[in-house]
Amino acid sequence: MLFEAAKRLAEIDDSLLSLKTVFHLEQQQGGVNWLEAKLERQKRWIKSSAAFDESRVLVGIVCGAETIAALEKFGSLAYEIAAKLNTDPDAYTISQIGFTKNLFAARAAIRKELGIVGDVATQTSESTIAPNCN
Repeated sequence: MLFEAAKRLAEIDDSLLSLKTVFHLEQQQGGVNWLEAKLERQKRWIKSSAAFDESRVLVGIVCGAETIAALEKFGSLAYEIAAKLNTDPDAYTISQIGFTKNLFAARAAIRKELGIVGDVATQTSESTIAPNCN
């Protein structure tokens, strides 16, 4: 179940970035109609967010408070960003550091729940992506 939750974290991340990209392109290109691409990305977002919600319910049943809280916090921010994209295509970019920190925190909580000691991947990724986030 935790491996599935980790996969769904990645899907939320990817589908939100895809949604952001199409809204941003539409804004940049003005009159170009991106309706079909937006609908496709929105459907993908809805599907991935529903799957993530399913994982959050299962995590809420069998995992500890830290893991539950990390997934809740990540999900809340992801949903907030998605809602803002309709009116502000820069919402993802503006929230990217916080979003990335929450993604790494959720992954770290899953690793801890699985009993994996250390968090080398998170430390490496965080220093590479957002070196001034300490």
